[in-house]
Amino acid sequence: MSYTRFLDIHAAVVADFSDWWVGVNCLDLVTVNVFKHLHAQVAGVWVDNALIDEHSVHQIEAEKVLQAQKSQGWRGLYFGGVAFKYQREVEDVVQASRTAVDYMDVVTTSGPGTG
Repeated sequence: MSYTRFLDIHAAVVADFSDWWVGVNCLDLVTVNVFKHLHAQVAGVWVDNALIDEHSVHQIEAEKVLQAQKSQGWRGLYFGGVAFKYQREVEDVVQASRTAVDYMDVVTTSGPGTG
């Protein structure tokens, strides 16, 4: 499903259930672009790849995502995938997680897969 259709559905759900906390995961958008398309009623965003590089001191891509949130004025909760299934294998999960806390509200992981 396209992110535009998905966000339309999200808006309809929020309109009908305004007291619910409803977030989204726009699988067809790269992480930085997700935040460029959100409306204020999106309470949370989950991304499978938060673009954290455990080997780098400077998190250039994660910083771009943070700046996209700020420039759009979005104030929801950001659930960022770190060591998440079907993404690049993370060699040092502890370091990746420690780094990630500066760029998201909730660090999420599945390990190598779910099932």
